[in-house]
Amino acid sequence: MPLRICTIYQVLMCLLLVGCHAKQGQFHLVKKGQTTTQIAHVHDISVEDIQKANPQRNLNRIYAGQRLWIPSIKKVSQQSEAKVKRVLDAHNVRPTASKIPSKPSVTTQKLHFQWPYKGRILVAFGKENLKMHNGIDIELPSEHAIVASQKGKVAYIGSEIEGYGKTVILQHDDYLFTIYAYLGAINVSKGQMIAQGQAVGHAQKQTGQSFFHFEIRKVKTALDPLQFLK
Repeated sequence: MPLRICTIYQVLMCLLLVGCHAKQGQFHLVKKGQTTTQIAHVHDISVEDIQKANPQRNLNRIYAGQRLWIPSIKKVSQQSEAKVKRVLDAHNVRPTASKIPSKPSVTTQKLHFQWPYKGRILVAFGKENLKMHNGIDIELPSEHAIVASQKGKVAYIGSEIEGYGKTVILQHDDYLFTIYAYLGAINVSKGQMIAQGQAVGHAQKQTGQSFFHFEIRKVKTALDPLQFLK
């Protein structure tokens, strides 16, 4: 009898552990003006994963103070980073030189990068939630225009990069690239020459404030945009 009780206890403990493992994650307390897309970006998961974890929630109508369950799943940042680099290669924007410095050169530092939109920075460049955030997230009004930070050529447009949404990549001098992601609309075409300050897209339509993600890269190495924006 004691052996049987012990066996039942072990089975119950195993089931409990499996259940806990399946529910690993954390709650996110929605802030005022925050969107599901922003929440997904901060936690490095997809909106679809949040919806699956919160099947009873209408993610189009979240509100401040609401709690959303954020599952602990495989991060998409590494996949996204690899995809960005593959996209750069696939669209023939990788320079042919064998050795290109990844650090900002004197020429790079002298280039004047304009703010795509001068808004509040929601997420800065650097480590965020134990992952590397390769750019900055900028708040702006819903559907507001987002402009080219520097003159250049449109190297890529599309939405195939997971975790980036609708994206525009511009190629500039000195092996530099700027990336504009989470756009609501794209206003340019691949191969088009763009002037500094020209609209490349518009922010997503949101109730309240929207946001977009902005990066500056040297070849494929992410740089802190705040070192260059004027």
